[in-house]
Amino acid sequence: MREKIILKLDSQKAVIEKLLKEDERCRNDDKWLTYRFFQHYTKIYIPFSDFKKIPAFANAQKIRQVIQNKNNKYLPTNPEVRYERGISEDEWRSWLKKQ
Repeated sequence: MREKIILKLDSQKAVIEKLLKEDERCRNDDKWLTYRFFQHYTKIYIPFSDFKKIPAFANAQKIRQVIQNKNNKYLPTNPEVRYERGISEDEWRSWLKKQ
């Protein structure tokens, strides 16, 4: 399980690095970087003019974390999700330290 998470993070890092190398706009615009990142993984087309109206995806995750972790409200009901989030937080920190 842990190796799978590390491989996933390494793969995503490689995609981000490629985008930063090939598209200068990605270096200066996080919204554009996110847009191109999603284009890499999906066939869904959303015009960038619409995409840039969407709040940052990281904001939704961070706000959910505050509500669940600090306020201890609306915790995940699926035991697998609880387990995976615990593992992935530890693995994320470990992976970041190695970078």
